[in-house]
Amino acid sequence: MVKVPSPEDEDRRRICRERKVLIAERIQHVNRIKGLLFAQGVSGYEPLRKDRRKRLEELQTGDGRLLPAYLRAQINRELARLELLLEQIAAGIVGKKPAA
Repeated sequence: MVKVPSPEDEDRRRICRERKVLIAERIQHVNRIKGLLFAQGVSGYEPLRKDRRKRLEELQTGDGRLLPAYLRAQINRELARLELLLEQIAAGIVGKKPAA
């Protein structure tokens, strides 16, 4: 026989579920950024490093050119999304009991 969880138990499970979703989204953004750069011949860039924006400005394509402006802008938008996720994970939004 299956025991139906109480509403409180089910609500506590939400914390873990939301964290899993945020981590999956973080992975998607990191992979998207790396993929965009790899298409330009750039490897070794780590979007999770603290100096990610500074390093982005210094990156060059595989043939030594600066990154194209629209590509850099797209990656900056991806970084903004990634940073929001990192803030949510770090702030413990998914681990704190909401204020009533």
